[in-house]
Amino acid sequence: MSAGSWGHFYAGAGGVDYFLRHLSIHAEFLKQILSRRPRKILEAGCGSAIMSTFFSMAGLEVVACDRDEGVLAKAAQISREWNARVRFVKQDLLDLSFAPDEFDASFSQGVLEHMGDADIRTVGAALLKVSPTFIFSVPSVYYRHKDFGDERLLTKEAWEKILAPVGHFQARYYYEERVKRNFLLKRPLMILGVLTR
Repeated sequence: MSAGSWGHFYAGAGGVDYFLRHLSIHAEFLKQILSRRPRKILEAGCGSAIMSTFFSMAGLEVVACDRDEGVLAKAAQISREWNARVRFVKQDLLDLSFAPDEFDASFSQGVLEHMGDADIRTVGAALLKVSPTFIFSVPSVYYRHKDFGDERLLTKEAWEKILAPVGHFQARYYYEERVKRNFLLKRPLMILGVLTR
């Protein structure tokens, strides 16, 4: 596994601290998904699958997909450690083979910022075929660093412009942190997007 691979990136994921911190940071995102009362959901680009694991523990039927076998192996290991029942599937988001309306909702966290505009629209349209709602989270322009190196850190308005042709789209900022240079100033580090047909 190369140092620049996603499998390497998630090699240290897991454990109680990682699990709770990740869920805490994205509490608003998780609540948005749960507010739609889905029974069966798809995580598109699962990474460590912490969120899929959480949703499975909450009683939802969860399918998690990723195109990287190393990532899927690590995600399955984490899921097993929490006694969750997530079904992991190797799929490329640009070439999904799920049935139309197979899921009540689909979601991703930290995926779309690694894609260009055309691919983002392709993925959004594909996910709206397999579910009526696609909810995602990406780092905002205020995030200030790149975890993997190829992230595009955009404003909420930029995401609205990219996804307007695909369906009805709403976005808002969440998870604020104080700026190191000025501890009185808070900046929203994440964007929550909801794309519907």
